[in-house]
Amino acid sequence: MQFSDNAASKSHGLLKRNGFSGLAMEPQGSRKLVPILPAQQIPDPIRQDGAANSESSSTGQSQSQSQSQGQGGQGQRTRAKRNLVAVACEGCRRKKAKCDGRRPTCGRCSSKMESCLYESPPLPFAVKKKCDTLMLENQQYRELFNAIHERPDCEAQEIFNRIRASNEPLSVLEAIKQAEVLLPGPASSYSNGTPQGSVPSLNHASSSRTQDSDRS
Repeated sequence: MQFSDNAASKSHGLLKRNGFSGLAMEPQGSRKLVPILPAQQIPDPIRQDGAANSESSSTGQSQSQSQSQGQGGQGQRTRAKRNLVAVACEGCRRKKAKCDGRRPTCGRCSSKMESCLYESPPLPFAVKKKCDTLMLENQQYRELFNAIHERPDCEAQEIFNRIRASNEPLSVLEAIKQAEVLLPGPASSYSNGTPQGSVPSLNHASSSRTQDSDRS
């Protein structure tokens, strides 16, 4: 028995040196197995930091996705607002129907085979003034054309020569009107071989205006 106890104590010492201290060695005959408890896991700070970073990154990604979705929704709402028609046709406005704004005929009027009319927007003041000026010039040029077209050949040729010699064609028309006012009379009546009221009398009309200005 002494030999067996010594062997047991030696084996116990070997196990203790090798780190196997979970089994308590007892004398032979009364040996019992003691369960080994699992080793406690010490939290690793590096792993904790990595988990925290992963959680924060996932949270940031979810927030960025929600923000992008919110921006996408705002963009869709903005596009929907941009698709609104600024000016509807008179037929759709009168019937309070939806108008797509297509020109010259919107989709509803085209499907209903109805006339489609749009109200013309008011012109700005500067554009209206320019339009009035151009219309007045057009009328004056037509009067100058009629003066060449309706007068005899000699007078028409004289008007044509004056237009070519002048930088302002409308000044020739003004001279013609002044000559007709200052020297009225039928074109068939002659004085010194020159018909009164004809185009050669424009020089006389211009000289008369110059003398009147000098007297004043």
